[in-house]
Amino acid sequence: MYLCFDSDQAGKDGATQAAAQLQKKGITVYTVELPDKDITIYFNRHTPEEFEQLLKAANPASVEQSDSLNKRKQTLYQQEEHGFTVGYATRQYQVKGIQRGDTQLKATIKVSEDVASSKPFELTTIDLYSSRSRHWFAKLCADLFAEPEALIKEDLAKLLQLVEQWRPEKKEQQHTEISTGDKELALSFLKSDDIFAALLTDFDTLGVTGEKINKLVGYLAATSRKLAEPLSVLIQSRSAAGKSTLQGCHHLADPR
Repeated sequence: MYLCFDSDQAGKDGATQAAAQLQKKGITVYTVELPDKDITIYFNRHTPEEFEQLLKAANPASVEQSDSLNKRKQTLYQQEEHGFTVGYATRQYQVKGIQRGDTQLKATIKVSEDVASSKPFELTTIDLYSSRSRHWFAKLCADLFAEPEALIKEDLAKLLQLVEQWRPEKKEQQHTEISTGDKELALSFLKSDDIFAALLTDFDTLGVTGEKINKLVGYLAATSRKLAEPLSVLIQSRSAAGKSTLQGCHHLADPR
């Protein structure tokens, strides 16, 4: 028998008296201690999972779980390259394409009993910060799973927290060593007496003709990133004169 009274002095006294009467009849009693003074306030503010933790604290050997609690239990969490998949009981939510804004949190969510199978599913992009969007999506999922809408709203509340916490996995940068032959070729190019002529030929091949001085100045500025104090260039001209093209061609001629 579990006893759960108010946590004020009157409630504690009542629990003690009730426990004594039950124990006289040979009934094992566990008294649940609430963090809130009033039992009604507690159940209005806390989830079944939190109450189960109190039951476990009162009786660590307890293994009982209600059907409603089992339906809320997280059964899966799998981090993925562009998101994650989380499951509650048999309900699975695959989340991808997370986009954060000041007042929006958009994500594309696939919902099914098994997101990797061909079972019936719902797939949509919603703003999790929008109450209207969550309410609409909860209705779709409730119909799909044949579960109460309130249960799905609990899922979405947990999902919102997971999306807020999610960060993409950082990939280790792969460094490719330049071969001896490529190094020798690069050094011979740098030491060439006609290096500027070769550069201008390359720019012409890329389709940027004319502007010889500007192309060379831009190239020198782009390659100066190796220096302790790199050069800067400001390109000024009339509208639609090709400033962006001139700037962009140096990234092609000198890929990083």
